[in-house]
Amino acid sequence: MSGARNRNEQNLETKDYDISHHLRLSYRIFFNIALQITLRGRRMEALTQKTLSNSSIAITVEFTGGLELLFSNQRKHILSIPTHDEGGQSANMDYLIRYLCIDVMKGGRKDMFIVDNQVRPGILVLINDADWELEGEGNYQLQPKDNILFVSTLHGG
Repeated sequence: MSGARNRNEQNLETKDYDISHHLRLSYRIFFNIALQITLRGRRMEALTQKTLSNSSIAITVEFTGGLELLFSNQRKHILSIPTHDEGGQSANMDYLIRYLCIDVMKGGRKDMFIVDNQVRPGILVLINDADWELEGEGNYQLQPKDNILFVSTLHGG
């Protein structure tokens, strides 16, 4: 009888071993799957961030009333600007104005275009033929194919 009892105990120990072994394997598999999902998520996040930083918006910017002199004597500029500013925020009119001063303006007469990081008084700004004050001024978020017009009403005299 004791021989049968030893075999039963051995069988139970073997079953316990098998169960704990299977549980450990299950945990390992689960952990590996969770790790892969996390890593994929991080890769996708990094890829998305890279895509966002590489994305651009095609817009048209026009200058009249003498402002074209500050921008290579060219009235119409078709630009492809980043969709997000240096802080990761969506590109808006404030960003466009900084972009124009840094990347498009020639000759360094920034004071003729902006004062205190704002469009100089006397320069009308139209966004798609509407006054930018109606669109939220500097907070207006740029959209593909927007047409931005800067018109100087300043006259020497």
